[in-house]
Amino acid sequence: MTPAPHPKAGFGLFPTPASPTAPWQLLLIGAQGSGKQSLAKQLAQIIPRTDQLVIHTTSELPISQSPSVQPKPPLHVDYAVLVVNLTDSQALANLETYMDLAPPEYFIGRLCIVATFFDRKMEHAFDLVELEAVIENICDIPIFYLNAKK
Repeated sequence: MTPAPHPKAGFGLFPTPASPTAPWQLLLIGAQGSGKQSLAKQLAQIIPRTDQLVIHTTSELPISQSPSVQPKPPLHVDYAVLVVNLTDSQALANLETYMDLAPPEYFIGRLCIVATFFDRKMEHAFDLVELEAVIENICDIPIFYLNAKK
């Protein structure tokens, strides 16, 4: 039986076809202190041209617009990265929330998990097996382990 979609599913964006001439849109999702800003800076150094890659970051889902701001069209995102801080005890609960909010279209080839602070094994708040267990029942999502600076 397929679970009912989360009432706020969709990250606050809608997967839409990309324009062939538009830059690639990447969304990094993770709590403050997860290393997502450091990851964004590293990626921007590798691909510095904004006509090829635009990196968005957020700490909260779904993405919402301020009511005082002129409404914008939904954000197009080509690929979403869920950033998990291995040293944060709340990170697994956050990951489960993010997974509940992920549009189904993203689970096949448009979503991955980046687990940060892999080098700080003595500070890990949970076992890597626990992280892998969160996603194993949903889909085969790639997990990348890396060292990151806050």
